[in-house]
Amino acid sequence: MLPVDLDKKIGTDFLGIPGTNGTRSFEGGWPLITLAGYNGIGVDQPYMPWIRHDPGYNYVANANWNKGTHNVRFGFEFARRDLNHAQPEIEGQIGGAFGGFVFNQRVTQIPGGPAANRDNTFAAFLLGLPQQMGRTLQVPDQIQLRSNFFSSYAQDRWTISPRLTLSYGVRWEYLPLPHRPDRGVEFYDPDTNTQLICGYKSIPADCGVSTSKLGFSPRIGLTFRATNSFVIRAAFSISRDPYDIGPRGVRTNYPLMIATNYQGANTYQAVENWSAGIPAITPPDYGNGTLVVPPTVVVHAIPKDINRGYIQSRNFTLQKQFGKEWIVQASYVGTLVVHQFTEIDLNAGQLIGAGVSGQPLTRAFGRTATTPAYAPIGTTNYNAVQATASRRFAAGFQTGATYTWSKAIGNTNGGIESFPTVQDLAYFNLNRTVLSYDRTQVLNATGIWELPFGKAKRFANTELAAKLFGGWQLNGILTGITGLPFSVTASGTSPNLPGSTQFADQINPQVSTGGGTGADAVWFDTSAFAPVTQARFGNSGKNTLRGPKLVNLDLGLFRAFRVTERVQMQVRAEAYNATNTPHWGLPAANISAVTYNSDGSVRNLGGFGSVTSTDGSYLGRAGMDERTFRFGARFSF
Repeated sequence: MLPVDLDKKIGTDFLGIPGTNGTRSFEGGWPLITLAGYNGIGVDQPYMPWIRHDPGYNYVANANWNKGTHNVRFGFEFARRDLNHAQPEIEGQIGGAFGGFVFNQRVTQIPGGPAANRDNTFAAFLLGLPQQMGRTLQVPDQIQLRSNFFSSYAQDRWTISPRLTLSYGVRWEYLPLPHRPDRGVEFYDPDTNTQLICGYKSIPADCGVSTSKLGFSPRIGLTFRATNSFVIRAAFSISRDPYDIGPRGVRTNYPLMIATNYQGANTYQAVENWSAGIPAITPPDYGNGTLVVPPTVVVHAIPKDINRGYIQSRNFTLQKQFGKEWIVQASYVGTLVVHQFTEIDLNAGQLIGAGVSGQPLTRAFGRTATTPAYAPIGTTNYNAVQATASRRFAAGFQTGATYTWSKAIGNTNGGIESFPTVQDLAYFNLNRTVLSYDRTQVLNATGIWELPFGKAKRFANTELAAKLFGGWQLNGILTGITGLPFSVTASGTSPNLPGSTQFADQINPQVSTGGGTGADAVWFDTSAFAPVTQARFGNSGKNTLRGPKLVNLDLGLFRAFRVTERVQMQVRAEAYNATNTPHWGLPAANISAVTYNSDGSVRNLGGFGSVTSTDGSYLGRAGMDERTFRFGARFSF
């Protein structure tokens, strides 16, 4: 994956900003220019370009033994993944190999004055005063990492009676610490602000990091056939958190990857005028293998003791057959994730109103850079009732429908791709709410209908008419989903808490939604919210509103006919989003976009509350929301 103009040094040669692009092929292109409240300029993401070669190896052995009413199975698996990347990326970086600049609303705001808005951002940009800037240097031409995975299992399927079957077993999993081809990885010690080069000179290959080998997880399942048409199933299992910390946590780290981040002394102060450029980066000498980490360099930390969390799954299902064609099923499905790895910033602000001086590593060592780290503090809980009804294909027709009513809550989104919304540990409970991907209700209906034309059909069954109109099939998929949750946010100036997101104040007890879409309308009652000007979090909280629902219909028309005795042809016409219904994205929900008159009345909403974008990514068609026709033909012989 390569950005445009990678072969050009846009930052240094065109924009004239020193210290941006480098000399190697993956260090060209546009810098990343971020403007709070606006779309950015240049490259979209600092992790570009994306040049990877990742071979994988799997070795699996299984055995099966039948003895009376028991079916015993056991096996072993070993997997290895080799990463070979030319991709200047590390969590927390501001700029990639081409450099980056962040312009915020606070640099041109008067402290204690009116609330900031995006006009302040544009003013800072025109003055050339970024609040943050940085660049990432990948020292070797290719970053290499090796990860291993071991697992084994044993289970017994016991047929207690013709109607009752019990399955039980245990699984063992072990994910050791990844390593480089010639040594271990790197380990950051936040107590001393030093990076240990594991396996270098006298440093142990694992740097003293312990990884638990007690990854045993039980599973049990029960099936009871009450009658020939009614079945009851139940299951419970525990699995270890399977996330490989190598690709995200230790793949790129200092001193192999050096990301220098610079920021102003506080959120109201620019780092400097960007015409001065980004200081050059000099790789360090390894010395004895213990390096003091410079204050502006991003470094990734892992725990001293890696004890993985677990995933608890449970389900209960009733399945009933009606007649010869219909099968109806109702299920409860639940998943509880405990102590999941979540990425946090060890240098995030921990004191409201203190700004940079409230960052722990800044106080201790003068560190100003982000310090991502894994912590087993993630908890999510998903509960759902699922119902399905399906009709087997008969008389030229098949149909089915599924309905899910669910709720997903937790303090993380179930992954480690981004920091929690609130990173001040004293207020970490504010993260626990409905998760950003929660869809309360989901309905899917499908149908296949052989049109009643042709031989042995009701219509057009004569020889000529059957050749012209016979063999057609109509398919359809109807989807209906409730909207995603979102937060109403505000400028981070008031809490002055680096690393945490600010919420707006909700001043009305009830907030109406679903008001309208488009640039001239608002989705929610914008008058129900107000900016925060005090050193505290806003009271509206996280994910308290929901965006637009989704309704989509896909249709397909197919016909298969024989060209010769051995050659068959199928023609098809498909319509995605056949009704051309807009699938709206979430509204702009940062109240800092609003500008006010001197008397406090609203002068311009600045897009606050408006839904102006669509998104088809949930249907697997990111960037394609309009009605799309596709025609095709396939020959088989």
